[in-house]
Amino acid sequence: MNNKLLLCLSLVLSSGLASKTVAQEPPTIQTYENRRVGKIEVKIENLPEGSSFDKQTVVAKLRTRQGDPFSQYIFDQDLKQLAGDYDRVVPQIQIDEGQVDIILKVWLRPIINKIEWKGNQYIKQRILKKELDIKPGTIFNRTEFNKSFNKVKEYYIKKGYFESELSYRLVPDAKTGEVDVIITISEGRAGKVNDIVFHGFTKQEESDIIHKLYTKKHSALTSWFTGKGRFIEEALEQDRLTIFDYLQNEGYADARIQIQLLESSSKGKIIIDISAEKGALYHFGQVSFDGNILFTDEEVERIFTARPSGTYSPEKLQKTTEAIKDLYGRKGFIDTSVTHETQLVQNAPVYNVHFHVDEGREYRIGMIRIIGNVQTEDRVILRESLLVPGETFDSLKLKVTQARLENIGYFKTVNVYAVRTQDDLSLGDNYRDIYIEVEEQQTGNISLSGGFSSADNIFGALDLQEKNFNYRGLSRIGSQGLSGLRGGGEFLHMRATFGSRNQNYMVSWLTPYFLDSLWRLGFELSATVKNELQSKDYNI
Repeated sequence: MNNKLLLCLSLVLSSGLASKTVAQEPPTIQTYENRRVGKIEVKIENLPEGSSFDKQTVVAKLRTRQGDPFSQYIFDQDLKQLAGDYDRVVPQIQIDEGQVDIILKVWLRPIINKIEWKGNQYIKQRILKKELDIKPGTIFNRTEFNKSFNKVKEYYIKKGYFESELSYRLVPDAKTGEVDVIITISEGRAGKVNDIVFHGFTKQEESDIIHKLYTKKHSALTSWFTGKGRFIEEALEQDRLTIFDYLQNEGYADARIQIQLLESSSKGKIIIDISAEKGALYHFGQVSFDGNILFTDEEVERIFTARPSGTYSPEKLQKTTEAIKDLYGRKGFIDTSVTHETQLVQNAPVYNVHFHVDEGREYRIGMIRIIGNVQTEDRVILRESLLVPGETFDSLKLKVTQARLENIGYFKTVNVYAVRTQDDLSLGDNYRDIYIEVEEQQTGNISLSGGFSSADNIFGALDLQEKNFNYRGLSRIGSQGLSGLRGGGEFLHMRATFGSRNQNYMVSWLTPYFLDSLWRLGFELSATVKNELQSKDYNI
């Protein structure tokens, strides 16, 4: 009897362990991969009553086919395709008799019956509808609707409703297959800034800070145009850091800033309340430096902005560091390293500062390489450069070269920098190549205008300007088209005025570097054509 009981108990335990083992091994991708695809079943979950739908249209979109080996990658691509065509797709995969059976639950995209707005008090519904730009009667596409819905959210933020919360829900109608969209809005406080008040600042400090802040007071006259005067929550931290940096550079190294939002007596407006605990005023104590060999102590000291007994300022430390680098950079020492250490004097609001200079070595200019110019010729860019291959490197000339290229107006972005030369063997490792990296922008302009005058009655005018013209492109216009007329760094202006009595024509051209010299060459041609007055005889 005891043996039988033990045997039964063993069987029960074995069965339980086996069951537990199976439960811990769910199917994996490897379980399905390369098995034969059995049946593919499509279930439409929201088909309106009395409607029909050809399920084969779903199957036809699949690359996964019945009888083919199952591929997880291809099936994932199929699901992405279906997600773009239907509202929702939920797959179910199971193995039956060694084959992979697939069930696809599909929700068709419904038609929007109506869009209902709830909770908007300050912003009119017609404005919100315009921002959403989705109308009843259209197909509900969840992805596109979310994009449009986010525009409504952004509109509220732009209008200063920093506490606004927007959400939507769908109310489907199973009989019609349509859906109602209910948009719920909690507008919160409006963010028009009625006033910015300061505590713990001098009048001069308030005046300096108010111009640095991103947040501005709301003005009925200008805010509608400039967009300023509306509270933006993200800007609050930026403004706090701006004030903190300002006070630090005024010597208040321990300053603490607090910004609060207060209710205004004016409806829909708030007050920005800024208070400061400035703490002690700090000064520089001893200012010392070492490591300078190329320049004397007097030459280095002359460029310092951080001086003994001066008001402590992190900005002065940074400017002094950059000034030392620039001093060396003008003599070819472009990798000079400058570090500084500050030490607080015990029991006094004084910082001693020590700068250490690691001069590095002198560099010369290797090759000048240009990147990004699609139409502007290399020579046009190079003539703005003050850098010459073989010369001693000058960091100031590099900065001026970048500024000159930015100012000619041909490029959206300009970046001039030095890199290790590619010709180390022939030039030596004390050479640095110059890279001039540019991104071109539109340089032409064409305009049409018209008007009325006593001389011509109604007239029209056509005006064309190109400030990066290339006259050499005239010979290549057949092969390159109008794009060949750009990139030469010349200025072209053409204007034609047409009236009932007069036609005026003008063409001007200028090259600022004739034959790549410092000579300018240009011309202007103009002509006027007068129409003869015609008279008619009338018999009375």
